[in-house]
Amino acid sequence: MDIRVSHRTRALYYAVASSLLLSLLFLVLSFILPSLTVSQDEQKTLGLLRTHSRSIQSEFGKVLTDLSLMRQQVLSTPFPGPAREIFDLFKKMRLDVATVGVG
Repeated sequence: MDIRVSHRTRALYYAVASSLLLSLLFLVLSFILPSLTVSQDEQKTLGLLRTHSRSIQSEFGKVLTDLSLMRQQVLSTPFPGPAREIFDLFKKMRLDVATVGVG
């Protein structure tokens, strides 16, 4: 009994076999690659977070220093009586609204 497989059927078998191999390759890569990329990204992210933390600490230190200097300036000058003179004193101090508030 001579069974002949047509060219079209043979091409279909090759397509199915190559699709199966390709899907197995992707399956294996899906288990291997995340562990490799996460460890590298984690170290990179931690480094960026440390750098960002240092810059925040530095900026906060500057804010504290500025507030301390401003406090000394306010305490060293006699507080004027009339409201207009108080306003002029604060205007001379050039208060930063974002740091000190609207005050």
